[in-house]
Amino acid sequence: MLKVTIQEKFQKTSSKSFLEELLSEDHQQYRPVGGYGKLMEYLSNSSKESGAIIQLSTVVTQIKWCKGRVEVIDESNRAYVADKLVVTVPLGVWAAGSGVRGAIAYTPAVPAKIQAAQQMGFGAVIKVLLNFSDAFWENQLVEKACHVNTGNFHMAISDMPVPTWWSQLPQHSTLLTGWLSGPNAAKMKDFDDETILAEALHSLSHIFKINFTDIKEKLQWYKVLNWTKDPYTRGSYSYSTLRTKSARKVLIEPLEETLFFCRGSPV
Repeated sequence: MLKVTIQEKFQKTSSKSFLEELLSEDHQQYRPVGGYGKLMEYLSNSSKESGAIIQLSTVVTQIKWCKGRVEVIDESNRAYVADKLVVTVPLGVWAAGSGVRGAIAYTPAVPAKIQAAQQMGFGAVIKVLLNFSDAFWENQLVEKACHVNTGNFHMAISDMPVPTWWSQLPQHSTLLTGWLSGPNAAKMKDFDDETILAEALHSLSHIFKINFTDIKEKLQWYKVLNWTKDPYTRGSYSYSTLRTKSARKVLIEPLEETLFFCRGSPV
């Protein structure tokens, strides 16, 4: 994972910012028990208790604004009016060309914001969730073939098409998560889910020295998260380019105390 990400970042990034990122990383891995959905549920419930109305599956296409008034229009031409608006969308949406699916048109236009977003780095990631009938990597035959204690497997990094995998340790689970980032993810972003699944299974077959047919038969369900292909994200993680520091200041600067901005990212 690190190897692939470096290849992409060194094309555009500030080496100083990349060094700071590496030095600040916490080697201990954390995740919420029960998944990040629990966190979203808590935030949702807390917001509703405070009087917020959450409207899902609503695609915003236009924002019309002037000082002290905002009109947000969705793809069904419904309008929502407010005194102020907080815009928090991924950098990929900011940088999308006008008229494409997922892009938001501003009236009056905000070209400085769009230009700032385009100057900041936004990378590609494909994430694959695979749930099996059993934790086959704990099998003694697999351990023997791999010459390593896979019974305590937490993370594997390889040179396969889907190179990075992790388990749910310390929780015992039959779920594995695959991770593909950088230029290699960008190359695969237009693949259909079935093709990405095949690449993922082939990768696991090689890593754990287990027959492809056998591992495929153990698969119970899968989910491919291809954020770069999603028109409402168009990418997966932000990183610092040479212009990010100055561009971020431009992007988050409020307009007329009416429009407020927060850079969002799906990862």
